[in-house]
Amino acid sequence: MKRLDEAETVLRAAAEGSSSATIKGHLADVLRERGRAQEALALYEQALAGSGLDDRERKDIEKKREALQTANAASASPAPAASPRP
Repeated sequence: MKRLDEAETVLRAAAEGSSSATIKGHLADVLRERGRAQEALALYEQALAGSGLDDRERKDIEKKREALQTANAASASPAPAASPRP
């Protein structure tokens, strides 16, 4: 966990005032690993809206964003109601 703390600190500093889509994508990866899905999704969106990504990076970020959206949708779905006992 400490390594993720350090990574987040370094990447936040790098992202501050930067328009680098790559840095935002890496910061989103760290936040995803730390369980901060909404922040990660927002940064993936910012990265995809930015410029400077090659096709491979763009596809990688899109894949991670879609997986996170799917995971969020699954966890947000209510559990099926238990059937009443006869």
